[in-house]
Amino acid sequence: MGRLPRRLSSSGDNPLGLDEKEKETLVAFDLEMLAIQKKKIAYLREIAREKGITASNLEDLKSESGESFREEKSDNRTWGHEYRSAVVLRAPGGSPHIAEMAYLCHSPYLKDDPDSCGWVKGIPVEKEYNDIGFLSGSAGVRYYCKICGKQIGEHRLVVS
Repeated sequence: MGRLPRRLSSSGDNPLGLDEKEKETLVAFDLEMLAIQKKKIAYLREIAREKGITASNLEDLKSESGESFREEKSDNRTWGHEYRSAVVLRAPGGSPHIAEMAYLCHSPYLKDDPDSCGWVKGIPVEKEYNDIGFLSGSAGVRYYCKICGKQIGEHRLVVS
């Protein structure tokens, strides 16, 4: 099979030999796409809040059963950055089981993250990755917010 075509962008190589005006046009397109992406995320966050899927504070997030979510404590024994999660437990005549889950859309690399969806009902999107190279890298699972797509956590299974 042949090579896949490269995506043209304002950054990186210049395979077409673009002049300065053409490069400026590409930069303008990139800025327009960024603005549209931000509007899309703001729109999705607004809809999620209206539908009760997200809340700024865990206390304000309402479960389907009316029970309160409780934040789970991380054991911090894994490599990477675990995302913060919360659960609603139910005990129908026996041991408690998880009835509902939520997670915090918050960058694991920032102390204060102003660009956040807040607490989100459900589970984040999981994507396996393998960045192991010749001398170093890691492999595992990265977790992303299902609303805005921001990486919120990472669980490294292999580190070299």
